Amino acid sequence: MSTRPRRSGRSAKPVVYTSKEEDDEEEEEEEVVVKKSTKTTAKRRRKSNDDSDSEVELDESSEKEDEDDDEADEEEDEEDGKKSGKKAKSTKRPATKPASKKLKKTAIKKEEDDDEKEEDDDDDDDDDEFKAGPGGIPSRDQMKAILTANAKQLKAALQRNDQIQSGTKAEMQARIVACIQEGCFPKCPKCATGRLRPSKFKNRNGNLECPGHMDDEGKFNPCGYWQGREEYLDLVVVRPEWIKADGQDI
Repeated sequence: MSTRPRRSGRSAKPVVYTSKEEDDEEEEEEEVVVKKSTKTTAKRRRKSNDDSDSEVELDESSEKEDEDDDEADEEEDEEDGKKSGKKAKSTKRPATKPASKKLKKTAIKKEEDDDEKEEDDDDDDDDDEFKAGPGGIPSRDQMKAILTANAKQLKAALQRNDQIQSGTKAEMQARIVACIQEGCFPKCPKCATGRLRPSKFKNRNGNLECPGHMDDEGKFNPCGYWQGREEYLDLVVVRPEWIKADGQDI
C-alpha cells in the first residue's frame, strides 16, 4: 500500500490507496492522454486537408485565368487579321506519308514497268512475225501501203504480178494480201489459159479452181479443173512469189 497527499489548502492527510484503486487511476490518466493526442492529430489532419484544398482551388483559378487570357489573345489576333486583310499562314507541317504506302507505290510502279517491258517484247515478236519471208504474213509497211493505196495503184500492182485486176477496191486488196501470203494465183495447169481462183463451193474447202476462159472469138470455154479432183491429181500447181515494185512496199 502507498500513501499520497491530497491537494488542498488544509493540512494534507495521508490517503491510503489500495492496489486496485491505483491501477484504475493510472488507466484513467492514460485514457486522458490518448484522447488529447487523438484530438491533436485530428486537428493537424483537418488543417493539412484545408491547406491542400486551398492550393487546388488556387491552381484551378490560375488555370482558368490563363485560359481566359489565351482566348482574349486569340480574339485580338483574329481582329487584327481581319483589319489588315491578310490570312494567317498555317504553321502545320504537311503530313508525311507512311513508309508502307511509299513502299507499296514503289512496288506498283515496278510492276507497271515490268508489264510495259513485257508488252514491248511482245510487240517485237509481232514485228518479227510481220517481217516473215516470202509466203508469210505481210509486213506492217505492206499492210499500210495496201490500205492507203488507191484503185489505180492496186491495179498496177496486180498487173505487175499478172493477176486479175477486176473487182472492187476491197476485193483487189484481199487478192493482193492472199498473193503475198500464199503466192500469186497461177494459170490453170489443164487449159493453160484460165487464171485459178479460190473455189466458191463449200465441198471444195477453198481449193483453187479454173473458172474457164474466153477464146479469140469471144466464146466462153469452161475448163472444169479444181484441186483435189481425182482425174487431175497428177497436175502440179505452183504459186509464184509476189513481186514488189522498186522502192515500194507492194
